[in-house]
Amino acid sequence: MADLPYYYGEKGSRKYLESLVPLIILVLIAVVLVGKTTNVFCEVPGLDTTLCSNSGNIRILIIGSLEKVDSDKGGTLVNAPELKSFLDGPMAAACNMQSITLPNPDFLTYAQVAVLKKNDLVILAGNREYNRAVREAISDYLKSGGKVVIIGDAATKDPNDNLVRGWGHMQVPIELKRSHDTSNNIPHFTLKNPIIRIIDIDNPINKISQSLNLNLSEVTDKPTCNNNLTVIDVNPLSGGVISMLTGEDNETGEDRVVPAVVEEKSIFGGGTVYYFSFDPGCSQDMWISTVQEMTGKQTCHLQ
Repeated sequence: MADLPYYYGEKGSRKYLESLVPLIILVLIAVVLVGKTTNVFCEVPGLDTTLCSNSGNIRILIIGSLEKVDSDKGGTLVNAPELKSFLDGPMAAACNMQSITLPNPDFLTYAQVAVLKKNDLVILAGNREYNRAVREAISDYLKSGGKVVIIGDAATKDPNDNLVRGWGHMQVPIELKRSHDTSNNIPHFTLKNPIIRIIDIDNPINKISQSLNLNLSEVTDKPTCNNNLTVIDVNPLSGGVISMLTGEDNETGEDRVVPAVVEEKSIFGGGTVYYFSFDPGCSQDMWISTVQEMTGKQTCHLQ
């Protein structure tokens, strides 16, 4: 009885079971890899926590400010008070989103990429002025797989170089439009009755949308979103335009169109950049989907 094998049957059965072990291991590895790199199993009870990081927190670092900053201190034209309200509120807590703010980008002048990589997502907002060292730190962070959201005209100037006007080499999927303005101002205009028109209907951040249009004028509980919306005049580059923002130019009365959300994803293991021309807090569901898509952490479920 001491020599009794772990199987019953002929000797061939044991060899057959042993031959299946490598295949089973490969299948398990494949399942884990698919689960960690996609949202395939995020709706499957049991697997969602194991493979989708549903039990973890999403750490968000805000460089600058989501509130209005004085222009003489490098403040931006586009602010995000509704996003701040969301991140400080119960919905963000329910989705395990934890945010901290680094008010002055200069604090990152001597930062290593490891400092930024402690966060799941970095938001650039509220401050135009990023010196060269900070830009390079963010660029290196992106090359190492970092995730960055840029809101409006954040990070478009260098306090030490008046020739810098735009995002330079930071892998941003849009560029500032050229203008005849010699004052080096950021080109912008104001929209009446803004509407977000979805272009990429298959993009995961639009999966909660019930229509191809989101009329911000009807978002009555967020007055900073629905009228006289300041937007930066930009051209999309190589990135994917997810949605467009349309409305009436407050000055000329003409219809205007500008990219609303644009993404840039590296196909060689680099990072991801999402550009928002408006306050992402104006559409909370879209923001939640964006964060979960960028980080791969589905910490709350949207209906």
